[in-house]
Amino acid sequence: MSVMPQMPATMSRSVHLTDRQVEAFAQELNQLRDQILAKVGAEDANYIRSVQRKGT
Repeated sequence: MSVMPQMPATMSRSVHLTDRQVEAFAQELNQLRDQILAKVGAEDANYIRSVQRKGT
């Protein structure tokens, strides 16, 4: 069982990213999405897309 590290009380939970960092993070998420969709079948991909549409 892993234990999540606790943040010191003095540390802010707010993280500020630069525009460049946000863009890099978005690219990583897009790559991860593409990798996952490549592993699932067409039926699964269609279901995932329908769920995404309902969530917006």
